[in-house]
Amino acid sequence: FDQLIEHRVASNNIWAVGDMHFSYAADVLRFNAAEKDLLDYNPFTDDPVERFGVEILPGSGSRGNLDEKMNEILGFVRPGTPLGRLASNIADHVVSTANPHFRWFEGSGHGYGVLRFADDKPVQAQFMQFPILERIEGEVVAEPVRVFELRDGDNFWT
Repeated sequence: FDQLIEHRVASNNIWAVGDMHFSYAADVLRFNAAEKDLLDYNPFTDDPVERFGVEILPGSGSRGNLDEKMNEILGFVRPGTPLGRLASNIADHVVSTANPHFRWFEGSGHGYGVLRFADDKPVQAQFMQFPILERIEGEVVAEPVRVFELRDGDNFWT
């Protein structure tokens, strides 16, 4: 990727990944620990040449996510309860803070991601979620919880 970026042959690369059981949108960086600390990254001030593109990881549709894993380990942090929501919010904050290249992180929602490509428009990434922890009669409709755009040449989500 270094050579492609340096020769201006490719930019705005998109990594669509899965099977992590949480959701995030992230910038993909050129990282050299000897030269720059990842924790110093700021997507609004760093030169776009430092980025290779973006990454999207939508949450699991039916398997346990971070909140269910916390309950499995701790035994008293049930998903959907006030204590469970508080623990999930704290975990989301810790993970986001430790990964400044994450533009968004969410560890408890279930759903899928949608990437939209159209001529002369930014690429759009939608994170869709639906409830799975309670019984619902009738049709279950996924709702968008976050939308990001990748503009031509930016190499980061907005």
